[in-house]
Amino acid sequence: MTLAISVMLAGAAACSSEDAPPHHPLSTAVSSSSAGGAGTAGAGGAGGSSASGGAATGGGGAAVMLGAIALVDEPDTPCSPTKAMAVEIYAGADSPPALDRLARVGTRWMASGAAFPSGFVTFDNDGTGASPAPVKAADEDVDFAASEGTSIGRAGQKGTEIVYTRFDDQDATIAGPLTVAGVSPVNLSIGGDGEGGALVLWGEGGAMHARPVVDGVLAAAFEFGAGTLDTYFTGSVAGAGKGVFGAAWSSAVGTKHVSSFAKLGAGGPVAGVVPLTSTPIVHSIVKVVKTSLGYALLMQADFQPLTAVVVQVDADGALLGPGHRLLGTTVGFDLAAIGSGDGFAVVARRSSKEIQLRTFDANGLALTPWICLGGPSTDLFASGAVAGDGDGYAVIYRDDVTHGEMLLHVDKLGSL
Repeated sequence: MTLAISVMLAGAAACSSEDAPPHHPLSTAVSSSSAGGAGTAGAGGAGGSSASGGAATGGGGAAVMLGAIALVDEPDTPCSPTKAMAVEIYAGADSPPALDRLARVGTRWMASGAAFPSGFVTFDNDGTGASPAPVKAADEDVDFAASEGTSIGRAGQKGTEIVYTRFDDQDATIAGPLTVAGVSPVNLSIGGDGEGGALVLWGEGGAMHARPVVDGVLAAAFEFGAGTLDTYFTGSVAGAGKGVFGAAWSSAVGTKHVSSFAKLGAGGPVAGVVPLTSTPIVHSIVKVVKTSLGYALLMQADFQPLTAVVVQVDADGALLGPGHRLLGTTVGFDLAAIGSGDGFAVVARRSSKEIQLRTFDANGLALTPWICLGGPSTDLFASGAVAGDGDGYAVIYRDDVTHGEMLLHVDKLGSL
């Protein structure tokens, strides 16, 4: 078995900067996002620097601001090994795709790439029964998948169209491809509600657009967020109940980098677009997930160096206290809420090049130190993903020695 990697290599060639990745979205899964959060790792470090146009990042507890968002620093501490035992999904010799999104689909798992889109794969809870090759349409330039609960929704760009296709958890096509819109979007994304529905999100003509999918059937498209993006956006969609979604996105608008949030239903926005921040500091939305308090957002912000940031908002998008700047990280790959929603986990790359995991409670307080998912890696496709798994998490990552794709299950403290 050899898993195709040519699409990823094309993406790698385009993705020469963490701030300017390819034109495609950076996310999928039950919560999904669009391109702009990850890429090749850059230099890392702790606090004490300042970002162009932003507040000084003083190491002694001074305020750190990402525009309107206040941040507190999580110290840069070395990661420690986990006691959990990993199993191999794909051997390194199989050239597995770079997987940085993970979601439960029925009784199986679905994983996909966001930084390097190359289709999705599925596998059993113990890592066996994996797809023999990524499920990808040859005539779609890019495509992204999201769990709809027991099915998979995939959105892709096919020439001058956005198309949607539905699959079961064994990779078989159920419906589609269906034409979502006859446009060439500036970016796109898809998120699932976990109850048979999905929302396809794209940018076009200076506004955001979305089209719900209910049990594989397209509903009416709608427009919102005019003026919140220019020629490109990065963003994410999270299911918040049947037919209800939270969407967050970032874009350069004029001289500022702007991030926004909207609560969306089957008929359009439930309320007005909520501005989260507008700042000269380059930043992007990587992932949004539903939590017991509202939503948690994983962001990348160029505080020189680039650093992962976690911010929480309530169900309507209002900021909940200060966010957390995760010092020592250079790329935030993925974010997932625990099954109850009373906590979340982050997978990121350290400045010393390890892929690492950390878990947090519902208020964003760290429950664990950083946990290493292997040693330092120079593998271009080294990445990781996380998903809620009952009272713990399922985690996948690229092994730094074998370059195989690994799966492990941990409790909320990062161990068995």
